[in-house]
Amino acid sequence: MVISNDIRYMDMDYQPRYITGVNNNTVAVGCTRYQVIQVIDLSTDTVVRTISTSSECFGISCSEDKLYVDASDIVIMDLDGHVLRSFPNPGINLGYLTVDGDRFFFCDGFTLFCCDLNGNVKWEFDKEGYKDVYGMATDSKGNVYLANADSDRIVVISPDGRHHKDILTSFDSPESPISLDFDKKENRMVVRTTANKSAFIFDVELRADLMWGKNHQIIKCHKYFNCLLISH
Repeated sequence: MVISNDIRYMDMDYQPRYITGVNNNTVAVGCTRYQVIQVIDLSTDTVVRTISTSSECFGISCSEDKLYVDASDIVIMDLDGHVLRSFPNPGINLGYLTVDGDRFFFCDGFTLFCCDLNGNVKWEFDKEGYKDVYGMATDSKGNVYLANADSDRIVVISPDGRHHKDILTSFDSPESPISLDFDKKENRMVVRTTANKSAFIFDVELRADLMWGKNHQIIKCHKYFNCLLISH
């Protein structure tokens, strides 16, 4: 993760909605209403490929040079846009997805689904008070993080879906978390909020020696860096 206040902007042909990293210099951007995915080379700030999708894209993730796209179905394609396979999505109006090893995570704003790579649901997380999810990421231990803007908090869920806890609850309105990502190598989480178009980076302490449980504080966050995102 590069820490910098040097922010560049790039004009695009289509309005972007979802983004995923491909490698250190490349990202793929889902442009929902235009039914396209644009692959961008960050070293030159140029679009190197535009991929058409069969329907609107409501989530995108990349793993091992494959794109996982939430369209009308879940579509797996290579970086040239060739469809490798697809399967029906497990929920309604899914808006976020991420791939973590041999698992998919999908969220429709109300329910988090954990599936295998064939789309078979392994477990679901659906709790009162954790609705309207605006972002999702996983860490190096397989925990799942959800940005819950309406309740101004970040919740983390155990890899088996059995346990959960709030780890950040200090996002007072109008400073609400609306998206997040996780650097698994550095154990840092970046959270974008609604207040002043801000983004915050947190060091996340993962205690591998402690098991999940209501009496154990296994994950701690410490604010590391924040930057101001200014419209150009």
